[in-house]
Amino acid sequence: MSDQSFNKAEKLCSTKILDALFTKGKAVQSGRVRLLWMETQLNSEVPVQAAFAVPKRNFKHAVDRNYIKRILRECYRKEKGLFLENTIQQHKQLAMVWIYQSKEKPDYTYIATHIAKIIQKITASLTPHDQ
Repeated sequence: MSDQSFNKAEKLCSTKILDALFTKGKAVQSGRVRLLWMETQLNSEVPVQAAFAVPKRNFKHAVDRNYIKRILRECYRKEKGLFLENTIQQHKQLAMVWIYQSKEKPDYTYIATHIAKIIQKITASLTPHDQ
């Protein structure tokens, strides 16, 4: 998949799935970026749906929260290619929430490197070990 878009169908909006993610989801963290994810049956045909969160407790101003979420979305959009191909090959559907957990405003390169590390970890855990 060379398409680097992040369209409406890929956005996780279901409150039922979000609640299940926060109660039963698996967590992976790299630096100050945390990912909650789980395999589930999604309402659409896309292999992965994602949501992005920045706690209001850490950033009081909405401008700062929106800036960080924008960076998270952009880095995920650029890094998701091989991850999506792997998920499609295995006929799985995943729901995930990306969370930035710090009180310091990050830069783009910091988030990009940690999202790439997390995607590598998830891809490795999804691939069967007999290959």
